Amino acid sequence: MPFTIRRLTAQEIRNDCVQLQRMRARGIPIAIPPEWLDRETPEVEIEDGPSSLLFESFSGVPIYAIGIRLLAHSAVTFVDCQIVSDFNDSVELASFIEGGQFCIHGGRRFPAKEVLNSRLANGLHLGRGVPIEGTVLANGLPPLPAHYANGCRVGCSLKFVDAFSREFTHRTSLLVDRGPGKIVRAQRGAGLYGETPFAPPQDINKIMQLRYREILQAPQPPTSSAERDPGPPTEAERNNLVMTLLGLHDNAPK
Repeated sequence: MPFTIRRLTAQEIRNDCVQLQRMRARGIPIAIPPEWLDRETPEVEIEDGPSSLLFESFSGVPIYAIGIRLLAHSAVTFVDCQIVSDFNDSVELASFIEGGQFCIHGGRRFPAKEVLNSRLANGLHLGRGVPIEGTVLANGLPPLPAHYANGCRVGCSLKFVDAFSREFTHRTSLLVDRGPGKIVRAQRGAGLYGETPFAPPQDINKIMQLRYREILQAPQPPTSSAERDPGPPTEAERNNLVMTLLGLHDNAPK
């Protein structure tokens, strides 16, 4: 009887490639069909997002918060993002537990729906003509050099890798923020090519410091003479204490 040989669709090939790439990344020696890797490279536009920051955590670890916009002219799935800055080539993506409203990284909160890390770990799919905007969070190993002052710019390169091991690079710059921890929320712009209004993040630490100063400067109730500090003991009081401990004082128990 006649039979037909079923061929994989393009979407099935992409899904299989994602799984094979993950297995290969875990050290499993597995081959990927070369015809799957020699597919035509899609055109992907990568642009800067509303804001990209480089700051230090409370422990001195450099934290990268890179805003990006992605627009693919044909479907593609990114499975990895590699980051290299002008002073650090050992930048790693941060990982988060899904389900929360915020992603806390470096002492700052980022809306979870705008963080792309989990989507990259599970395969960030770009549909044709559908722009995606978000933030990539990462951390480096060496500390931020002292000559990078607050407000200066640091060059940074991103390399996205798709399910077929094709690479898509983008060069950007990060604003150095050496101020206290802030709640940072990337604000959405008017579109991929539109102007993006950006308001400074709210400085909650400054508000807390002002409140702390108000508490310190508040008038304190007067203390009675009995509650005041008696000061250091006199020489006679120290001698009496030593003799009492040694059992040599007249009032010491026999």
